[in-house]
Formats: sequence, structure tokens, C-alpha cells
Amino acid sequence: MSNTKAKQAISQMEVQLSELLSMGEKGHADEVSERVDRWHARTKKVINDSISNVEAQNFVEHNNSRIFSSDAEYVLEKIDFYRRKVNVLLEELKTHPETLIDPSILAIDSDDLGENQYLFKILHPEILRVSGQKFFDKHYSDSAESAFKEVNHRIKLFLKFKHGDEKDGVPLMRDVFGGATPKIVVGDLTSESGRNMQEGYGHIFAGSIQAIRNPKAHENIKIDKNRAIHFLFLASLQMYKLDEAKIPQVGS
Repeated sequence: MSNTKAKQAISQMEVQLSELLSMGEKGHADEVSERVDRWHARTKKVINDSISNVEAQNFVEHNNSRIFSSDAEYVLEKIDFYRRKVNVLLEELKTHPETLIDPSILAIDSDDLGENQYLFKILHPEILRVSGQKFFDKHYSDSAESAFKEVNHRIKLFLKFKHGDEKDGVPLMRDVFGGATPKIVVGDLTSESGRNMQEGYGHIFAGSIQAIRNPKAHENIKIDKNRAIHFLFLASLQMYKLDEAKIPQVGS
């Protein structure tokens, strides 16, 4: 991915953040509010021009339905709302720029697929992208760990940009798939079988992190080729379920 693009996007967003923070220093509340609205329009254009991720582009306008004791209090809350949004983007740009700007697509020769050609043709493209080369290089444990890290990161990114919250691992999965109104819906919540499916997939996602990703991340656990294939297809299934739930892919 292009470091130049990432640096440019970071610089642009830091300028926008500085401009935003200076708006609360002077002026009547109504005038400041209008300036913030114009700032939002400019900032959204900067984001759309430099960042490819769909959820990042969805730089939502502040909801003014809340009631405040004064106009000044409302404007300050509005500025703080956008400040938090920009800081989330900046953090992601600095730590995972490829997820926002220019995700690298791993091109794998069909010859490399060998006897597993059919299997890997139906693997989810994002899993093939992050794990394929590691698998072909016989780094089987790394390939499996990368697959579940990518599932986790896709959901983590969705939660940050869509809901303004940040969790990781098992708590993340419990949050987005659980509760009466789950943030990621994979079953028909109006029927008992659909609710069972929702709960079951929640366990699958959380269990994969707890039983597969976490041990491999913290311990030097080795697996063979066949087990790696099993794990990659489990992660692939999860990615396809996220596609069905219309959760944006990393870098989409």
C-alpha cells in the first residue's frame, strides 16, 4: 500500500481536526454551529476523496435531536462528536492504513493452488488475500491466525465506524451478535429458528476467537496442512456470513 497516500490522508485529517477544535473558541453559538456544518461538508469530501472504506466514508452528520440547556452547550457537544469521529479515523489511518486507503490484493498464481485448486477457488477472497501466501509457504499456523485476525478486524472496524464503540476478541463478538437487538444480524429474529441461528453463529464467531485465534496469538502452537485448511474454511464461512449481513469488507 502507498505510504504516501496514508501520510497525505493523515495530514489532511489532522488539518481538519485542528480547524474543528478552533471553532469553539469564539463567536455566537448559531454562527459557530453553521461553521461546523460547513466544516462537516468539507471534511466529508476530504474523506471520500482519500479513503476507500465504505464505513469511513459514512461520516454521518451530527444528530441534533438531543435537548441541551443552552445553544452553546449544544455546539460544544457537536464539536466533540465530530472530534471523536475524526480521532477514530486518524487512529485507523496510523495503525491500519491499508484498511482505509489501498488494500493490497494478493495475486496467487493458479499453478500455486496445485491439488487444492478447487478448494481455494471457493475460499472467501479476503481470507485468501491475508492467508493464502502463508499457507503456500507452509506457515500453516500463521495462515490460520491471520484468517481469524481478519474476521475480527472487519467486525472491529464496523463497530468503531458504525457505532462509535471499540471492543476486541470475544467481548466484541458477544456485543455485535448478542442481545435483543444485535448489531450484526445473521438470522430472522422474528422466528425461534432464526433467533437460534443468531445465537449459534454468535457462539461460532466468539468460539473461533477464543479457541483458535487467541491460543495461536499467545502460544507457539503448530498445526498441519489439513487442520489449516479446516480453519481457513471456518474463517471463510464467517466472512461470507458477514457479506450476507452487508458488513463492509476491510478496504471496501
